[in-house]
Amino acid sequence: MSIENETKGLAEPFKGITIDGNVQEGIEILQNEQDSGLKMLRSLNDKQENDAVIESSKEGNNNLTEAYQR
Repeated sequence: MSIENETKGLAEPFKGITIDGNVQEGIEILQNEQDSGLKMLRSLNDKQENDAVIESSKEGNNNLTEAYQR
């Protein structure tokens, strides 16, 4: 995923689904933590990134790690 694609995606309001099944815009869960983590990861040099990243892809429903791709 490119920074351009990430920027476009983050510019659109997040749409979540409430417990009763209604789609609602603006629901953000842990957005500040996600933004901080991404900022930190982007600040690493290649060696630091290789040491820090557990999985470089996310397949199926593996919720133990999230994908990060340059």
